[in-house]
Amino acid sequence: MSILARAELLLQAKNYSGSGEWLDESGNGHHAQFGSTAGADTNDPLDLASTWVGLQSLRLPGIAGNYASTPDAAPLQITGDIFVQAKVALSDWSEAGNQVICARFNIGLTSWIFRILGTSSELAAHVVDSGGTGRSYAGTAPTVSDGAVLWIGFTVDVDNGAAGHDVKFWVGGTGDTPIWVQQGSTVTTAGVIAIRAGNEDLEIGTRGGGATNPMLGEVHRIRIYSDLTETTLVFDADFTDAAALVEPFATFVEESSNAATMTINRAASGRKSIVVDGPRFLKGTDDMFEVPDDPALDFATGDDFTLMTVIRSYDVTPGSDQVLIAKKTDLTTAIGYALYIDTTGIPNFVLDDGTAAPTAASGPALTDGQEQVIAIVRDAAGDNDIIVYTDGVAGTPVTDGSSLTLANAEVLRFGRLSGAGTNYVDDENVGNVVWAEALTAADIAAAGDELAGAGVSLLQVGMLNVW
Repeated sequence: MSILARAELLLQAKNYSGSGEWLDESGNGHHAQFGSTAGADTNDPLDLASTWVGLQSLRLPGIAGNYASTPDAAPLQITGDIFVQAKVALSDWSEAGNQVICARFNIGLTSWIFRILGTSSELAAHVVDSGGTGRSYAGTAPTVSDGAVLWIGFTVDVDNGAAGHDVKFWVGGTGDTPIWVQQGSTVTTAGVIAIRAGNEDLEIGTRGGGATNPMLGEVHRIRIYSDLTETTLVFDADFTDAAALVEPFATFVEESSNAATMTINRAASGRKSIVVDGPRFLKGTDDMFEVPDDPALDFATGDDFTLMTVIRSYDVTPGSDQVLIAKKTDLTTAIGYALYIDTTGIPNFVLDDGTAAPTAASGPALTDGQEQVIAIVRDAAGDNDIIVYTDGVAGTPVTDGSSLTLANAEVLRFGRLSGAGTNYVDDENVGNVVWAEALTAADIAAAGDELAGAGVSLLQVGMLNVW
C-alpha cells in the first residue's frame, strides 16, 4: 500500500473533476468545498486542475500588475511591415473590457497594441505612425469557445502599392504550427505609413506598464515578424518550452536570434501571474477550501498525526502570516492546530489544547517560486515531539506540551484560518494530506514525491541521506 493510500484525508488537484467539490480520495468522505467570501466565478479558487491538458503556459489572472515584458530594443522598433502572432486561451473572449494580448504602448513613444475588444470580442489593433498619429483597426470576432486555445494575429502592410496601407487579422488554428486564414475583410486606409519605432517595452497580457486592459487566460506563445512572409523573426516567447522556462519562473530568454530576456511580472497582492506546469489550484485573498468538522480530524492526547501540503508561493515573505492548513481560529490561544508561513518565509506549526502555552515548531525557510513539500509530524506515542519539514529537510524537534484533546467544532481549512477572514495565502496548491499516524523521515520524502510528482526524489537530496 502506498503512503498516500494510508491517509485519513487526501486531496490532489490532478484528480479534481471540475464539479465544484474537491473529492477526498482516501474514501473517508472529507470532501473540500470552495469557501469564498466573495462572489462565485470572481474570487473562487482558479480551477487550473480540471482544465490542465499537459501544456505549460503563462496564466494571467486579469488583474493589473500581472504580465510578461521585455525591454525596448532595436529589433522591436519595426517601422515597416509587421506580423504579430499569439497563441492564447482566453477565459472569456467576450469580457466586458478590452483585453490586451501584447503591446508596445505606454506613456513614451508608443507603437502598437494587439487586443480583443470587450464590446464585440473582435480582434483589433491600434497603430501609431511615425508622425505620432494613432489609428485603430477592428476585424471580426473569432469563432472560439471560452478557454479554448487559438492562434490569432494581425499584419500591417505599410505600403499596399495603391497609395494606402492594409491591416489584416488572422486565425491559425490550435496546432503547434499555425495555418493562417484571414479573419474578416482587409482594412484599407489611404496613405502609406511608417510605424513609429517607439521606445516602449514589449508587454504581454497588458499595456501601460502593466496597468491597463489586463488579459484573463493563458498565453502559450507570442511571435513577431518584421515582414508579412514570416521570414524575419525578431521575437519568439514560447511559454510552453519547459526547458527554457523553469522554476522559479521569474525570467527566461525568448527564442528568436535576438535572445531578449523576458520578465514575468506579478502584482503585489491577490492572484498573480503564474507559469502553469501541472494540475493545481491558485488561491488568493478570499479564496480557500474547507472540509466540514469531523471527529477524525480532531486529535486526542497521545494521537499521532501528520499533515502535508505541496505549494508554490511567489510571496514567501508576506506582510502578514499566511495560513496553509488550519483547524483553529487563530495562531495563538484557540484550541486546534495550524500550519502557516510567517513573514520571514518560515513554515510554522502551532498546536493548542487550551490548557497551557501553545506548542510551536518551525522548519527550513521556503524559496520564492519553487514548488515545495511542507509537512509536520506529531509523534505523541514515540518521542512526544513535533517536527516541521521543508522538502524533506527537518526543522528542530519541539516537545509537545499539550495534555488534552485538540477537538473543536471548526472546519478544516486550506488557505485561511478556521475563524475570521484573515491570513489568506497566495499560492499554487497541488495537494493536501492528513494521516492519523506519525510518518518517518523516509515516509515524508516518499509521500512528498508521490504527491508532488517530483522529477527528482527527495530521498536523494537534502539531509535525509536515505538512498
